[in-house]
Amino acid sequence: MALLTVDGVALREPSQYDIEYRDLDSENSYTSETGILNRDMIRSNQRKISVGWDRLTAEEMRVILHAVSGKSEFQLHYFDYYDAEYKDGRFYANNRQGVGKKVRKIGGLFSLSFNITEF
Repeated sequence: MALLTVDGVALREPSQYDIEYRDLDSENSYTSETGILNRDMIRSNQRKISVGWDRLTAEEMRVILHAVSGKSEFQLHYFDYYDAEYKDGRFYANNRQGVGKKVRKIGGLFSLSFNITEF
């Protein structure tokens, strides 16, 4: 089973796979003058997955970029550390950065990294 599947497309195993769990607070949250946090949490554990690949071929990079680019959202099947199981969710990809290594026209090796954020 692939670690990441985007809209049914299994992606190559990433070299980097980190998950950040974020809590989102409303604008009504504040710290009082005495330093006490008054928190109005509206959502907990929103996932932000940082992924990266090393030593990709041009074709592997193309498949990954086409799977996550040009879409306002996509279905992601991923392994979640919090529950230690595979989950499905709606995500979007932030800015994507590719780096060429030993680039020779279409040949060569590439690195790619970006964040995938849960809706």
